[in-house]
Amino acid sequence: MAVTSYPGVKVTLKDGLRVIQLDNPMRRNALSLEVYEALTSALKEAADDPATNITAITGSGGFYSSGNDISATTAGFASGDTEEISTKIKQAANVLKVFVDQFILFPKVLVAVVNGPAYGIAVTTLALCDVVYASDTATFNCPFVKLAFTPEGCSSYTFPKIMGHSLAAEVLYFNRVLDAKEALNCGLVSRVSSNLDKEIWPHLQVLAKEYNCIAMNHGKKMVRRWEKEHLLKINAAEIELLEERWTSEDFFEAMIAFFAKRSKM
Repeated sequence: MAVTSYPGVKVTLKDGLRVIQLDNPMRRNALSLEVYEALTSALKEAADDPATNITAITGSGGFYSSGNDISATTAGFASGDTEEISTKIKQAANVLKVFVDQFILFPKVLVAVVNGPAYGIAVTTLALCDVVYASDTATFNCPFVKLAFTPEGCSSYTFPKIMGHSLAAEVLYFNRVLDAKEALNCGLVSRVSSNLDKEIWPHLQVLAKEYNCIAMNHGKKMVRRWEKEHLLKINAAEIELLEERWTSEDFFEAMIAFFAKRSKM
């Protein structure tokens, strides 16, 4: 088994199955700018590697991912002069855009194995994967409004398409948290398992080793080709709005409240 490490990310490859594992359980696999860039690099490597047939993303420990590491990626927006803040916001926006674009452009079958709770960007990018499996302990939480954020990861388009408008609105606007069964019923997840190690990972290993993955990838290319350019435009529009939100007064108020609450925990 080949093993590669990036900051906060561990990658393994065995018999055609490449596993990209978020590997910072002490921080619930949160995504700092460094981890976003590491995941982007890991996905690019998987796309270019002829030995990789299927790529699966998962988390380590009890969490899939707690999503954006706010303390690492946005806290600096409130410090420094106007030019410095603008530079930091542009940097964060560009990192996020490139990260989501990589999901949209990924040419091979991409599977998410949600081993526990998922938050924010870790939820929205599930809709850009080809197949999503989930543990029965998984939950799906998009607390955007609480943090004065707006939808990202193309969720402004993919969630209404997958879930229907009303449920997507509850998830994106009202912070409705879905459990694994609800995620299955609405189509965000294709299968729920009480034992990923016995049921899901062996299944993926057989697919990667024994199935015709060339045909599989051509099938994906046909399915995805009709929306690829559209999704890229949606991602760009969502990022543009997020940049505006990150300079707004209510965003800074939300950040102050967030860090004040965290300091009391």
